[in-house]
Amino acid sequence: MGKGVALRGRGRVENFLKRNTPSHLLGVFVASNPLGRAYEATVSRKFLTYLRALSQGGILLHVVAMTASARTTQDTVVLHANGSPVWGDSVSVVEEIRIGVLDGGDEYTLGHVAAMTVDGEGSIYVYDAQVPIIREYDAAGRFIRNVGREGAGPGEYRDVLGMAMLPGLELAVWDVGNSRITVYDSTATYITSHRVPSALHSWSAFLVDTAGHYYVKAADLRRVSTGHEGTTASMPELFIRLSRTGAVQDSVFVPSRNGNPGFVLSTPEGPRGTFTKETVYALSPFGYLVTGVTSRYAINLLMPTGRIRRIERHIEPVTVLPAEREMWRQWARFLAARGSGEPRSYPDLPRQKPAFRALSVDEDGRVWVDRYVRALRDDSPQARAPVDERPTYEWREPPTFDVITPTGTFLGTVVMPRNALAYVRRGMHVWGVQSGESREPYVVRWRIVPSQRPG
Repeated sequence: MGKGVALRGRGRVENFLKRNTPSHLLGVFVASNPLGRAYEATVSRKFLTYLRALSQGGILLHVVAMTASARTTQDTVVLHANGSPVWGDSVSVVEEIRIGVLDGGDEYTLGHVAAMTVDGEGSIYVYDAQVPIIREYDAAGRFIRNVGREGAGPGEYRDVLGMAMLPGLELAVWDVGNSRITVYDSTATYITSHRVPSALHSWSAFLVDTAGHYYVKAADLRRVSTGHEGTTASMPELFIRLSRTGAVQDSVFVPSRNGNPGFVLSTPEGPRGTFTKETVYALSPFGYLVTGVTSRYAINLLMPTGRIRRIERHIEPVTVLPAEREMWRQWARFLAARGSGEPRSYPDLPRQKPAFRALSVDEDGRVWVDRYVRALRDDSPQARAPVDERPTYEWREPPTFDVITPTGTFLGTVVMPRNALAYVRRGMHVWGVQSGESREPYVVRWRIVPSQRPG
């Protein structure tokens, strides 16, 4: 069977799983395979069928390299974030700096910003995939230097999917094109690189936790099978965790999305789609996963201790407006008629939107819940080529986020500016990209201003 853990205590594991409801974290499996290809075991067909049903419910399997035993806890603490917002009812977002010009020097003319990070002193590192180049700007937005260059040699990169800061103002770059993490010092001098077995192109594919561990998202295309005994069970995606020196330590499996059929449009504010009910997740810089099913405002923090901290919040359901529904129907007909990519019909939209579309965790561990809200008609001119036959995207939801601490305190609701996409959130600041009227990108730092001082 190769490397793996034989579940000789199958009955004990199976009984534990069956004692828990599918909405909980059902198990922490311990395996010796450092790349975490799930586990290999001789188990019954019935048990594999049951395990697949659990995985389709959005259950997390967390594979760690420790000992050949299964350990878990059934503790779930439910917290309700329904109190008055600490930041008040009217939080504002104020622009502080803006980097980018329509016409000017190369160091300020941005093409396609694909990754960004900010160091402890406020310097901003921006990867422009159109060049491609990583540029460093100081906290005031002034250009400092280029970091590395395109290529496959030491200190070079081909396709950057993420960047993060290490202690000592060192910059770590996840270069999926060369399948490696490259590290530079505070003067942009190349230090070292670490090979990582992943070629997965995905949003939020790279993170460094507070202990200095790297997390790189990878794919495992196998699925749990109900075939013959001895079948290998696996999940489609995982995070490979590496030490600061690049040694593979373990793997964190993430829930399968398992959404309803639909489609997603790429917009300046991030992916926008047909109000799909699905399982979503985010990785915290404190080393644990945050998960939830979008149809219900219940966020699960899967703590390193094995306990689950569930944060629930009551919100009023949001109705899909008739004109909004018609816009999405036009897009569905357009995509179905293209004959390539998505040559099929799509189910009609629900009457009400799910509670939220996505989750993210900022550098302070606060959860940002990307809420569905009432759409507004956008009558501003849209830059379109004369041969562009796509439907218009005129009904748009303001990018709205509930910010909640890991202990369940509701801080407030933050509405980001139009065409803004956040990359870094820390303290009372947000760094991200805002698109101009001609879709030209600008790097912006915003300050969150509460309407009342925290008590």
